[in-house]
Amino acid sequence: MNYVWDERIEYLFNTRKLMWNNDYMGFLIQNIWKIDKPVDVLDFGCGIGFLASLLMPLLPSGSSYTGIDIGKDLIEKAKDIYRDSKFNINFFQADLVEYVPSQQYDISICQTFLGHVSEPMETLGKMVKCLRPGGRVICIEPDGNIANAGVYIDGLERNEMCDLGTIQQYWINNQKKNNFDGCIGLKIPIYLKKMGLKDVAVRINDCAQFVDPDKETYESDLASFKSYGSGSKIEDINIKKRMLVKLGIDKEKAAEQCEFEKTISNYLNDTENIYAVQVPAFVIAYGTVS
Repeated sequence: MNYVWDERIEYLFNTRKLMWNNDYMGFLIQNIWKIDKPVDVLDFGCGIGFLASLLMPLLPSGSSYTGIDIGKDLIEKAKDIYRDSKFNINFFQADLVEYVPSQQYDISICQTFLGHVSEPMETLGKMVKCLRPGGRVICIEPDGNIANAGVYIDGLERNEMCDLGTIQQYWINNQKKNNFDGCIGLKIPIYLKKMGLKDVAVRINDCAQFVDPDKETYESDLASFKSYGSGSKIEDINIKKRMLVKLGIDKEKAAEQCEFEKTISNYLNDTENIYAVQVPAFVIAYGTVS
C-alpha cells in the first residue's frame, strides 16, 4: 500500500511555497537563535525537503541538512529537486516510528509533522536524543482550531464557511480515536519544558496569505489556497462526511459541515476575481538540550 503523502506531492508543492516569509526565518536564525557557526540539521518528516530550500541559503556556510521521511516517492522527489544543489543536502527513507538516530546534530526540526504522528512524545524524544550538547529542537506545527478560524473569503459570510464547534469536536475525537493531535502546536512548548529542555520559547510564523486578483501570482496563490482544503472536490467532501460520522460527529452536524465545504468549493471554482485571506498562524516552539 502506498504511503498517503506519496500521493500528495502536488499538494506539498502548492502549499509549502506560501508558508514562510524568508525574511522572518532569517530573523529567527540571526537574531533569535543567533546561529553564527555551521550547523548540522536533521529534518524529521521532511517530505519533499521544503525546509532545505528555506534554511540552507540562510545558515552559515559549511552547514548541512539531512531530511528523513517514510515516503519513498517523497524522498526520491526530494533527491531529484536538490540533485544539483550547491549545498550539503542529503535525504534518506526510514519509518520514524522505528528509526533510532545513529548520528548527532546541532538542530532537529520538523514542520507540520507531529500532528500526523500517533506517538508524538516518542518522536520528540528522538529529536532530543539526536542532538549534541547545546543542540536545539525546533517544531513548527499548526493548531487546527486556529487554522480553521483564520480564513476569510470575500463574498461569503463567516457562518457560511464552517461551524467551529464541529471542527473543534473533530480534532478532539480524532485524537481520542487515532491519537493524531491536529492541535498539537500550542502544546509543544510545554512538552519541551517537561522534557527538561532549556530556554524553551515560542513564536508565531508571521506569514499570511492574501489572494488578490490584481497580483501577477494570483493563479498560483489561488491554487495554493484551494490546496489547503478550501476548494475540495465534491467526492472528497462526501468521503469526509462519512469519516466525520465514523469519528463520532453527529450526523446532522457532519452533513452541515460538509454543506459548508461544498458552498466554499463551488464558490471558489465558479467565481472570478476572488479575494481571500488565510492566517494559519503556525506555532514555532524551540528549546535547547544541556
